[in-house]
Amino acid sequence: MSRPAATSRKVGRAVVLLALLWVSLRATQTARALLGAGAVQFPRSVPPGIWAQSLLVARRAKAGDGEAEDHEDVKGPLQPREDEDQASEKDQEEATTEVSRKKAVDEAASAQTADPVEDAKQASEPSESEDEDKEQAASAQTADPVEDAPKDEQLQKTALENEDLAAARRQRAVALRGLETAQSRLERAEALAAYLQEQLLELKDSSSERANEIKQDLREAEQKLNEAETKLETAQQKYEEAQAKVQAGRGQAKAAPRVIKEEALGPLSQARVPAAKLQDGQRLVGIDACVKACMGLIEKYINRSDVSVTNRVPPTCAARCARGGKTTFLLKLGERLAEAEYLPIFVSFNGESPVKRRDNELADEWLYRTIAYALLPANSSLRQDVADEFGNKTCQKSTLQSYFECQKNVVLLVDELNQLLLRGPTQEEKNAEQDAARFMKNVFLGSEGAYMVFTSHIQSTGLDLTQCMEGDSVRGLEITGLPFADELGELQNMSSAFSGLTHMKAAYYSRVPALLWSSHDDGSLLSQKFSQIREDPQQHLAAFLREVFAGTLMREMEAFRQLTDGSQKDRPIWIPCFMSHFLIQCSSACPACGVLGRWLQGMQAAEEKDGKAWEKIIAVAFGLRYIWQQMGGEEHGWLHGHEGAAIQCLDANPAAKTVEQAMQQLPQPLQYPTLQLVLPSHAQFEAVDLFAVRRKADSADLVMVAQQKEGSASVNHPRPQTAKHAYWMRGSSTQNAKTKDGWILPSQSEIEKFLGHSLAAAAPATWRDPVDKQQRLAARTALL
Repeated sequence: MSRPAATSRKVGRAVVLLALLWVSLRATQTARALLGAGAVQFPRSVPPGIWAQSLLVARRAKAGDGEAEDHEDVKGPLQPREDEDQASEKDQEEATTEVSRKKAVDEAASAQTADPVEDAKQASEPSESEDEDKEQAASAQTADPVEDAPKDEQLQKTALENEDLAAARRQRAVALRGLETAQSRLERAEALAAYLQEQLLELKDSSSERANEIKQDLREAEQKLNEAETKLETAQQKYEEAQAKVQAGRGQAKAAPRVIKEEALGPLSQARVPAAKLQDGQRLVGIDACVKACMGLIEKYINRSDVSVTNRVPPTCAARCARGGKTTFLLKLGERLAEAEYLPIFVSFNGESPVKRRDNELADEWLYRTIAYALLPANSSLRQDVADEFGNKTCQKSTLQSYFECQKNVVLLVDELNQLLLRGPTQEEKNAEQDAARFMKNVFLGSEGAYMVFTSHIQSTGLDLTQCMEGDSVRGLEITGLPFADELGELQNMSSAFSGLTHMKAAYYSRVPALLWSSHDDGSLLSQKFSQIREDPQQHLAAFLREVFAGTLMREMEAFRQLTDGSQKDRPIWIPCFMSHFLIQCSSACPACGVLGRWLQGMQAAEEKDGKAWEKIIAVAFGLRYIWQQMGGEEHGWLHGHEGAAIQCLDANPAAKTVEQAMQQLPQPLQYPTLQLVLPSHAQFEAVDLFAVRRKADSADLVMVAQQKEGSASVNHPRPQTAKHAYWMRGSSTQNAKTKDGWILPSQSEIEKFLGHSLAAAAPATWRDPVDKQQRLAARTALL
């Protein structure tokens, strides 16, 4: 039975009005999103191009956050911005917001004036990129307004919560920029105050006109320093308040995770390892041999499985300091695996990874999502959704287990596993890390046809991994080498820029090719750590000195572990270039450390056979040991005159050519007694290369002198008559200690013990190219 014409017209009019209302609501939500609501969860009836713009707004806000936590090895960290840069960014943001606002209003207006029937038809059509939302694709013509009302109300509530969260994130970004600026100002103020203090100490007459000028400048610098500290505290408080708002908003606005299906993952044969990034003219040193050695381990273990508790398959680890070539090694290994018809999967947890860790995301969830990203087709929009730091697309463990179940010749390459296994403090975090480790064990080690290789800053990450896998049981760990230059010529041939490289500068960077390329004397790696050093500089300095001299891993130094040579399992070896930067950052608490850091930096400027690098290494060792003993550290019999005294490190007056002349021109200390450790720089300075003077109000005693000989030269002149103790320090000494003409000639082992593990690794014995590479390896192992 057909309806009357009037009834049909009424029904049609109602449908049109309902469609118009529906489209108007969507346009309003679109406008709110573009005005800063962040990544609002839109129904699929909204065209992708609209919500994609809101996602870019959120990403820009997040990019401004610069959330590089201390457990991340960020390559190219966010640098503090100056006021001018902030102003320009603010103008740009306001301009962008204005454009978005106008566009949103135009879209809303056009949506309400468009053909309602056609728009309703388009609104009912599913979007190809949102197949998971089929239950929301009901046609507007058949929707029940009463039933849909609660859904729309919930959608509006979710949008408002997301808008509040986005606003909180923007506020946090502004607070973080203010915090970075305050930190930068404080660092400049500290550096200026330390410099002026050092200048004042070096003046012979503390009452001269120049001294009075410096004192006035120092008072002004200290006032600025106090102001900078106050501003930093205020900025820190604002950031913490903004962070708390973000945390609160997250709990309200967090959308339920949406998992991808196994069929969305691409064929394993199409998973691509990214190409290694090389600088113009760069030639890699030693990479082929390292890749070949690791390939041997992969071929050895890939077809094995865990047949018994005592015969488990060990993973392979490559450990190295920050900027040490770990990522390049894995990428080159991936290329070689693909050539050999293996199926490599590259995942990364370093600061350059496209899959950033989401807020409150547990370790296992991050691992599964990162692996899924590597497996999704490169042109898949779903791949970007999985990587989206603000999104909710993820992958379940069961999906990956099913995917890998029948795969063979699979090799998982994990870059910086230490950033995943952070040994979280809560039980939930510990359980998640254990689940992540056991997933890798079951899929890539426990079954035939699969294997895993990972990199880390330290070998102990391998122990953390295997302990998570097995609990109290034991699973071995294979160690593979990373590029290291045995011969200076290898480093000189990296590029024409290194043709004049010296042994001493190579030693300053521990002969690590990638470190020479990427770091040089750049202190940016420590820029994220300044605030941690300032929190308790005395504690950090004491822990640092214990690591340098005793070789003991200190819990207080975990945040700085990336700055050490991780090739030793239980012993930190501080690389000289990073050691010098650390000392300079401690200068606000201990001005002598700033001088010692500068002396150590002088290693790289030394010329062949001029002995200057060895002079500075010995001077730094004496200075650090004096400071450590004053802080309650290990006593040493070669230290004299420091009892109850302040420690001051100074450069001798360049005009002085004898110890007596240099002592007469030393500045008056600020307190008594003071131990002044003095390093002459004049090439014609007679008899000694280092001396220490104990200063009292009415006396100055020469308590120690040292002569440094880079090679094995023996004593050829008597010690200064006024010196109470004299040490002849040779880079290549004898097996037994001896005395001659009043000089003590320590044995090689005594010198190495005095230097400590880190400085001994930079001594002349490690500089020279070996006749036999095995001999060099043996010598280096003995030193470590």
